[in-house]
This record gives sequence, structure tokens and C-alpha cells, in this order.
Amino acid sequence: MAEESRDIGRGHAEVLMELIESCLSKSKTSYQDLDRIGVTIGPGSFTGVRVGMSVARGFGLSLDVPVVGVSTLDACEARARELGSKDELVSLLDAKRGELYCKVSGQKAFAASYADIHKTIAGMEVSLCGSGAEILNEQCQADFPIIHSDASFDIALIAKLCAAKPTIQNSPEPLYLRSADAKVQAGFALERVEQGT
Repeated sequence: MAEESRDIGRGHAEVLMELIESCLSKSKTSYQDLDRIGVTIGPGSFTGVRVGMSVARGFGLSLDVPVVGVSTLDACEARARELGSKDELVSLLDAKRGELYCKVSGQKAFAASYADIHKTIAGMEVSLCGSGAEILNEQCQADFPIIHSDASFDIALIAKLCAAKPTIQNSPEPLYLRSADAKVQAGFALERVEQGT
């Protein structure tokens, strides 16, 4: 009914509510018209996943409607299916730091180095999809067929996937395939001062 998309890099929390309001206005829809909230659960930017899921859960609680989540790797595979692929697929998204988020059709998602993923799928008859597809072929001198190299997916596809999922009592959980980049500071810490009596 309406769509807003901005490639902003950082600052999702600052613009998300504005984009939601814009979509509601364009579609002549109110919050009370919503009967389900759909959200991507990752993998992706740690902060982006947390912001998106927090807002979705907040809407779910305040509107008393179910929240349904879909993995970005599942969306990646669904995009390849939309493009007509009937192959066994390996969905790959760039995880940075020399790693890819990976999901072989029907299997559990994981994060691993280019070389480890190449070892996992070597000898399989698969096609690749997602922003990590070209990276894997290039880094491992491989020549797997590539269905698409998309890094993000149309909101209509996400909505379609979320609409098809059954609702569950609990809100969806984020899909973190590795720990956050932020770490507790170890080298520079102030000593704890005990209060006197």
C-alpha cells in the first residue's frame, strides 16, 4: 500500500518513526488498522536489528497485535525464488571482517569465513544469492552460478513472507550469528571506591 526506503548507513532509530508515519499517511491507514507487525530479525547490523525489533515489539504490545519475524537470509532465498530459481540455493550476506552470513536451503544459518563456507559447499550443485555471492566466488576463485547479489529486499517481499508465517504467542527473537562488535572496555577502567561508614 505504501513504501519508504532510505539508504542512510547509520541513524536508523532517528528516522524510523518518521518513515512509519509517512507510510501510514500515504496509505491512508492508522495504527488501529494494523492486525499484524512484520519485522526482519537478522542477521544484519547488530544495532539495526535491535532498533527494528524493539519498535516492532513496542507496536505489538501497544496495539495488542502479533509480531512476526523473518530472517534476512530467508528473504534472500525468497528473492531468488521470485526471480524463477528452482536450484538448491546458498544465501550469502556480507558480514564484514572476512566473513559471510550463510544459509544452505533447508539448513540452519551460520557465519563463517569465505574459505570455510567454500569448503562446506564445494562439490554441491548449488546457486548463490545475496550480497556475499560475488565475494565468495571472487575470494575463493569459484564459479558458482549467481541468481542475484542483493543486500536488501523489497518491503513487499518481507510483508508477504511475514503474512504467510503463523503467529506465535511470543515475539520473534533476533537472529545473531556472531557476537556484537562492541566489547566491554578492559584496559582503562576506574577502580571501584568503597563508601565509608
